[in-house]
Amino acid sequence: NYRIDNIEVDLVKKALEMDNLEELLQNDQLRLMKNQGMVFPGFIEGKINFKPTYKFDPGTDEWDTSEKSRAPAWTDRILWRGEHIEQTFYRSHWEYKMSDHKPISALFSAGMKLVKTREEKLEEEISAIKTKVEAMEELLKLIYLKLEETKAPNSK
Repeated sequence: NYRIDNIEVDLVKKALEMDNLEELLQNDQLRLMKNQGMVFPGFIEGKINFKPTYKFDPGTDEWDTSEKSRAPAWTDRILWRGEHIEQTFYRSHWEYKMSDHKPISALFSAGMKLVKTREEKLEEEISAIKTKVEAMEELLKLIYLKLEETKAPNSK
């Protein structure tokens, strides 16, 4: 799990009291390692605008008060990659209190590429060939009529 680097637990909690997420995000291990190209190359994470989702006293919204007194951190993340994908929201769910984590969710809008089956491709090719054959038949009819016209005056 990635944590917040180089900031003491008490200072992390104080920054959260003042809603100073940006200072904490600048020291977020996942963000730092990703920016250095060390992890998850090509993956994207949406803008985090919610407080860390770990570590709580289970069943509460209180940051860890155990002997370990772990610093709050964004250990729950959603990263993605691909073309034609847009994240429409990214959030935490503070209403849930059953764990020492708060769940997160994201919603995406994704474009889709339509891939034709082999049968559909063959059907398209056959249809294109039929169209060409019909055009050639029309052309041959015209040529035949022209030939007939040229023969008719000579036969008189």
